[in-house]
Amino acid sequence: MTCPLCKVGAPGFGDAAAIRSGRHYLTQCDKCDKCQVHNRLKWGPIRELYVSLGVPAFVEPGACYAGANDKPADIGLPSSVHETRKLLALDIGLVDPTSTCYRGTASRTPLKAARKRENDKLNKHRRAIETLGDAAIDCELIPLIFETTGAFGQEARRWWEKYAMPLAAKRELTNQCLSTLPGAGSDPNLLHTWTANTWPALMLQKIDWMLGVALAEKAQGKLAEAVTARLNADYHERALRSGW
Repeated sequence: MTCPLCKVGAPGFGDAAAIRSGRHYLTQCDKCDKCQVHNRLKWGPIRELYVSLGVPAFVEPGACYAGANDKPADIGLPSSVHETRKLLALDIGLVDPTSTCYRGTASRTPLKAARKRENDKLNKHRRAIETLGDAAIDCELIPLIFETTGAFGQEARRWWEKYAMPLAAKRELTNQCLSTLPGAGSDPNLLHTWTANTWPALMLQKIDWMLGVALAEKAQGKLAEAVTARLNADYHERALRSGW
């Protein structure tokens, strides 16, 4: 079985088991669902969180390393938003704790997969600082890593507790019932259909819901493909036996 887009699964092109399990399409293939889910998080609940707070959130704000084309920020927040020294760069990622490199240890070590991806991104950022110098780095990096189970990585939890929640508290949203928010009854997102009763709960539900929907859509699509393939195989087998 081979990915039709990036050829993973073909001899010499990586882990064929990831194709059979479906992991490849969600967390590995740069030409498939990996980018789709990543972009859903970027343009969806993460950006919407800041829009709901009335602060600017720039998607892919451009090169944050002077003299380099690297763009570590999926979402950039001006230093005035969270009172940081530089632009706060949120670098979003999605990992599967059941992949081959984590299997057998991830189940015994909570969030190991997310932590490894966080460290990869943080180490890359540190190397850029060492190579280019702090003055050439125009951002502070926070990797927002989510596991396909819906779990938040350690840095994502730190972002929520240290940055998102205090900002919401300044706007008196942390304890406010959703039904009392301005326009809640006519909001196009139909806030009253969510089980959340407060702004923090709603934002967390939106992130988790988006990940769940992405996984369900991929599972549904792969199931349909498998059923179709099986029916076609059965049809051809009967045709051969009957001499059609």
